[in-house]
Amino acid sequence: MLWGAILLFTLITVFAQHKPVVRLSSDLMSLLPATEQDHAAAEASAAFANTFSRWVGFVVSSPDRGQARAAAEFLEEKLNGSGYFQSIMGKTKKGTWAAIGADYFPWRFGLLADQYRGLSDEALGQQLISDAYRRLASPVGMMSSQQLVFDPLSLMPSFFLALSHPTGNLKQDDGMMTGFSEGQYHILVSGLLKPSSLALSQLGSAVESIQQVSTAVTDTHTDTSVLTSGMPFYMNAGATSARQEVSTIGLGSILGIVFLLLLVFRSVKPLVLCLVSIGTGVAFGYLVTTLLFGSVHLVTLVFGASLIGVSIDYTFHYLVEWRAQGQQWKPLQGLKHIMPGITLGLVTSVIGYVPMVATPFPGLQQIAVFSSAGLIWAWLTVVLVYPFFLPAASTARGNTTISPWLLSGTGFVLSFWERVLAARKTPWLLLLVLALSSGSVLLTTNDDIRQLQSRPAQLVANDEAMGNITGNLTENRFFLVRGDTEEQLLQRVESLSRSLQTIQESGVLAGFQSITSVLPSLTTQQQNYRQLMYVYKHTLPSFWEQLGVPAAQQRESQKQFDEVNGHWLTPEVWKKNPITQFYGHLWLGQHEGQYFSAVLLSGVKGAEMLLSLESLPGVSFVDKTGDTSELFGRYRELMSALLALAYAVITLLLMRRYGAAGALRVVFPPLSAGLLTLSLLGIAGQSINLFHILALIMVLGIGIDYTVFFREAGANRQYTFVAITLSALTTLLSFGLLSLSETAAIHGFGVTVLTGICFSYLLSPFAMKTEEAQ
Repeated sequence: MLWGAILLFTLITVFAQHKPVVRLSSDLMSLLPATEQDHAAAEASAAFANTFSRWVGFVVSSPDRGQARAAAEFLEEKLNGSGYFQSIMGKTKKGTWAAIGADYFPWRFGLLADQYRGLSDEALGQQLISDAYRRLASPVGMMSSQQLVFDPLSLMPSFFLALSHPTGNLKQDDGMMTGFSEGQYHILVSGLLKPSSLALSQLGSAVESIQQVSTAVTDTHTDTSVLTSGMPFYMNAGATSARQEVSTIGLGSILGIVFLLLLVFRSVKPLVLCLVSIGTGVAFGYLVTTLLFGSVHLVTLVFGASLIGVSIDYTFHYLVEWRAQGQQWKPLQGLKHIMPGITLGLVTSVIGYVPMVATPFPGLQQIAVFSSAGLIWAWLTVVLVYPFFLPAASTARGNTTISPWLLSGTGFVLSFWERVLAARKTPWLLLLVLALSSGSVLLTTNDDIRQLQSRPAQLVANDEAMGNITGNLTENRFFLVRGDTEEQLLQRVESLSRSLQTIQESGVLAGFQSITSVLPSLTTQQQNYRQLMYVYKHTLPSFWEQLGVPAAQQRESQKQFDEVNGHWLTPEVWKKNPITQFYGHLWLGQHEGQYFSAVLLSGVKGAEMLLSLESLPGVSFVDKTGDTSELFGRYRELMSALLALAYAVITLLLMRRYGAAGALRVVFPPLSAGLLTLSLLGIAGQSINLFHILALIMVLGIGIDYTVFFREAGANRQYTFVAITLSALTTLLSFGLLSLSETAAIHGFGVTVLTGICFSYLLSPFAMKTEEAQ
């Protein structure tokens, strides 16, 4: 059978591509378009985002320092033993900072703390000597004779003390990053999950394991609390919500359909046929989407579950035709009778999905492909399978097999419309729709992409609390800097850092982290060395003389200084230093021949001044949320235009079959439904976004189905209206259940489709032919 052969071929093709059938994704970022920057920059940003998405932070708090430290050590031990983490950063191993300092020491004469940069040679010498005297006068500032030889100006201690540590308010305390506020000691422990831990099959278990470890810490250490933060928690919450919504929508739709079929047809055979159509339609959509995209996102499944209510439309028309013809039933003749309507309905529905495919949003593309493939398969199932299961020797018993209450109800509605059309009330109807649509002028827009994600209040509160404790309110906005060489990259980062320092002093920015704070460019290192050469020649001798340093030691110190010339700290050497565990995430490496680094920001109070820095060579401001929200806005406007274009194209297509007047009658109900829906949203004070416009595209595709079927119905319009009624009920069940979603975008989509389909259904008889209306 052709139907089975197509399904089998698709299944084999998916496996031939080495893509498993069960391939679900919960990564919200995969729903969004790639950045509009070049591929290399997008790749570098993705590398940074990948690390950020796997980071998990813990703050262990207790009023007792020893208790907090013991709890933090216990937490680190348990996390390491969980098997989900690639690395854990808790208590710094003994000797780590000593090893860092030892590795940096050979390059000390090319390194200067930030407070010394920009000074003249003479001012630098005076400041360094003044600080050296101050250090000597301090009770803990005694200099050894070795230091007077190898680092008489204390360049290394000054360099490390001046570093802005990535943990903000927290400071090193015997190997642990510790802070104290409001009577509590706070210790930071952070970890990086293994990439495999973010897989949908592992993510839930990983988060559950983290929660169990946190509970174990508080259970075994009295008066201790553990605060957690990180993207994996949001990803798991989104995946859990999506799974629940898929179950709710899918189960609700199936139960509703089963109830309707048994109530209306009072037979098991129609139920089996419907389930075959639905099941294989969803499966085919899943397979095609997997084949084209490699995986199917859970959000796609949420929308795909709603496909149940649409794909069954063609089934209902065939089954109603079957019951209507009773003992005179002939499968092919029945199929021929409904074929124009279901085919036009399929074409117009798929046209409604085309604008979604045209967007750069992978999530919308997936939904369009999934739904279009599922609808096409549902159509094929009716055309190729149903005639074999409903042969001429049918057991149908005539009109009485359709529930009398349904026939009575649809007959009443049809009689009402026939009277309206016979009385030529069309102008008044147009004026009424126009008046009721006036509420659309109250509409506002909100394109914030965070509507894509439900943000549990507890997770948001945890993030804010951790940010307040650590002082590291890192933004999801950052600068991406590129260079053709490593040296050019570092010079550009330094240029950006100088500008950011100025902005920070103005109060617009709380702080920033850049790679050049620990890895200056060669140009800076050489400049630092040249300035220190002046200090060694003109300022340092008098300092030595006052301290009574022997001439031999002075000569040895000068020799040490001279030997460094020409030997500088390079990225290759730096990457082997243990300090990379604290700053390595800022170095993004090489992508397509260019080198990249991230400059992180915290406490941004206004992005205008930051955006102006994009004029610097190789600097781009990355604001994924802001950029994509702006893109959402642009595509909302574009989709609105494409929706109008779709109406025009469908009208022209229908004019070839129905003429101008007939085509307008077919298009009027879904168009009016869309306007009335927008009006209600405006009156309710709801803002609209791209998803509302996509919902209106769905209203167009589904509403046109209803009116096309009515236009094709002829004298058999009551049975057509029965099928449309059943279709509308199942559509409302499926899409209406989307309105229960906790995700604002999906909720808005569901509410819009729910309202639009109700109006489309009620207005659909306007398209039917009557002698008076022709």
